[in-house]
Amino acid sequence: MNRNNILKTVVVAFVLSCLILPWQYTADKNGENGFHTRKPAYYSLIFIPPSPDQPGENYGVQIDFSRLLIEWAILGAATGLILLLKSPDNK
Repeated sequence: MNRNNILKTVVVAFVLSCLILPWQYTADKNGENGFHTRKPAYYSLIFIPPSPDQPGENYGVQIDFSRLLIEWAILGAATGLILLLKSPDNK
């Protein structure tokens, strides 16, 4: 696999990771018996987010940016490592 094919594969993987996102369930309520929680949900298309795990106005979903950034960091590190190992100097 040459350098251009590796970069094309990485771009496709990055675009897919932007379309199929990690989500998290949220629960927020202010007041005397208030609460604030976040827990991981599953992966879903950006256009079709998962439903909240409980009904009610205090429950929802949002993109889990910490997991998404970890994915991107792993993708970047793996790409750098592959390109380093495939460099012309290391035949």
